[in-house]
Amino acid sequence: MSLQSIKLEWGPTGDATDMRRRTFFNLGRKVPRCFLGIGGLLVTLSLAPAAVQINVQVGHNGIVREATWFPLQCELRNDGPPISGFIEVATMGLARGSVQRLAMELPTGTLKRVVMPVFAPTRYQTSWEVRLVNARGRTLEVAPDASARQAIGAATMLVGSLSRTAAGAVSLRPIKRNQPDAQPQVFRFVPANFPGNPLLLEGVDAIYLNSTIATGLRPDQADALLAWMRAGGHLIVAIEQVTDVTGTPWLQDVLPFVPQEITGVAWHGELQGWLKPVYAAPATHPETRRPDDAFEQAEIRVARGSVRAGRVEVASGGLPLLVSAPRDFGRVTVLTFSPELEPFKSWEHLTAFWTQLVGVPATLYTSTDYSAGFNLSVDGIFGSLLDSRQVRKLSVGWLLALLVVYLGVIGPFDRWWLRKIRRPMWTWITFPGYVVLFSLLIYGLGYWLRAGESEYSELHVVDVCPQGARAEVRGRTYASIYAPANENFALHSELPFATLRPEFTSGRGRDSSEPTQVVQIGGHFDALVFVPVWTSQLYLSDWWSTLNTPLVATAGQQTVTINNRTGQPLSDVYLAWRDRVYHVDPILPGATRVVRWDAPDDGHEALADFVRRDLGALLTAARQRQRAFGSAGSGQLDEPAHATTVASLLGSLSGGAKESQLTVPRGWDVTASLAAGGAVLFALTTNGAPVPSLLASGAQRTTVTTLWRVPVTPHSQTDL
Repeated sequence: MSLQSIKLEWGPTGDATDMRRRTFFNLGRKVPRCFLGIGGLLVTLSLAPAAVQINVQVGHNGIVREATWFPLQCELRNDGPPISGFIEVATMGLARGSVQRLAMELPTGTLKRVVMPVFAPTRYQTSWEVRLVNARGRTLEVAPDASARQAIGAATMLVGSLSRTAAGAVSLRPIKRNQPDAQPQVFRFVPANFPGNPLLLEGVDAIYLNSTIATGLRPDQADALLAWMRAGGHLIVAIEQVTDVTGTPWLQDVLPFVPQEITGVAWHGELQGWLKPVYAAPATHPETRRPDDAFEQAEIRVARGSVRAGRVEVASGGLPLLVSAPRDFGRVTVLTFSPELEPFKSWEHLTAFWTQLVGVPATLYTSTDYSAGFNLSVDGIFGSLLDSRQVRKLSVGWLLALLVVYLGVIGPFDRWWLRKIRRPMWTWITFPGYVVLFSLLIYGLGYWLRAGESEYSELHVVDVCPQGARAEVRGRTYASIYAPANENFALHSELPFATLRPEFTSGRGRDSSEPTQVVQIGGHFDALVFVPVWTSQLYLSDWWSTLNTPLVATAGQQTVTINNRTGQPLSDVYLAWRDRVYHVDPILPGATRVVRWDAPDDGHEALADFVRRDLGALLTAARQRQRAFGSAGSGQLDEPAHATTVASLLGSLSGGAKESQLTVPRGWDVTASLAAGGAVLFALTTNGAPVPSLLASGAQRTTVTTLWRVPVTPHSQTDL
């Protein structure tokens, strides 16, 4: 029978059975086509470009420095429907830290570039998870690669360049120790992407700026650069054209040199002579022992002008070549020539010149005995100062005694007692009873040791950079929260530039015991932090703002005059100058006090002795704070002014950071200001703060303290 006859036999339309058969065979032909169509659609969608694309750049040209804030730049393109949501950044691997969000709007067809501050909790944290989520928290897109090219230790130098050409950027010599995270690193800024937030520059030690690039910086970029410098940065400016300086008011105001014209200098051997004292060691750089004859015979173009409130470091033929001057906690160095022009471009010793100019320690080129190590964090000192006194610790002795009693009860005592009453089988009842009894006892002890009221303590460490009647202030707000029960606390800041992070515990691969959610809204933030029952958590907010000048310290020939404008009495006052620390009497609001350099010996002490005498106690308290057991006062410190002053002068020790065993963020140590001839004032006020509290409400007990750090500029370059 043919297929045609079969079809004819099945063909009658009036038969319901034949209709079902025909429908079944039609579906049999259509279902495979349906699956093929769906599969093709899925393949097409997978190959089609995503509606939202994210490109991420981590750090300063891929370099991230431990214990500092770094910029994370996201470029987003939206070809789909409008999006209202957040960019979410979370640490990956062992470093479980805060989750940061940046609120943003992405209309259809937009290309947006945003930068957010992210904290590096360890030198081994090189990857972050970056996602775009909508307002409901649904993930819309994940960045394909958010990794750092190089992570370096907190003590390793990082230098940036705002050079006119890529070849003219700073270059440094590699140190003798073959350790990647200890090698000084350099990178070049793209001027258009230079940050307008000074917190994003905190991890950079020195920045080279060509005067030609300075003319094109936006006002917010120039403000961020100057704020970074005043807070402890080293700004190096090379003059290429006189009009670059005279036509840029902010640059002209900050330089200690006024250029007038460009002239030629035929002989300039002083530059190579300036290198020899440090970098002429035969074992490391034998080439620096011999002069570069081609460089010596070539004429260099130098700006002729006058020096104002600066010190000439190198001069040739009466013309200054290098001029430096302190600027609050930082400094500025002027190169009256351009190292991006010949003959400097071909100078054999140009790398050695940059290495010495930015201040890489010379010992790194003569010895391999260097390791950044896993030091304690300075955060631990402030945690010890602010830790709630309601938290008491059970000593190890009592803990061992309780353990011995427990073992004695469940062992020998239980056996003796049951044998005495002739009920050995009751051990199935008595043993669980002992466990319950001792569990209740331990809970009761814990409640007695740590129960209490919720407590919030705030300590502001504020660096004051006076600018006339107003002052730029760089603040660090340490906030400690104690909770007698599991509780969430909301923190908020509306300062122009403000961030929040948990306590940094150096070398532990994590920055906090509890995760934190931080939402950046413009320059300020909202945060939700979780505090477990009977624990005290420490958080730090870094911020910048402007205030009416709260303290004025003016240097004379043999005196420093201090004027208190804070509106609060200054209870603990220290003045550090050169190698001495002066103890100053309290100063009432609106009062003025004069400190003489030739004060009696009982009014001051050696700087190194002042730091070394109490550093051990600070380190011990920071270590014990991380331990659950100990004496009642272990892990706690008093006298915040004294502790902060000691922690701010660690550079005075002969061994520097290595001897102090502390990891401090860049700009924290102010010893460089003393080395430049200035002085630093430390003063404490209680029951008051220059900015609103991070915690609006929610704590039953609150304390607020402020420690002011004020640079005292020398009366002249030869006075102090």
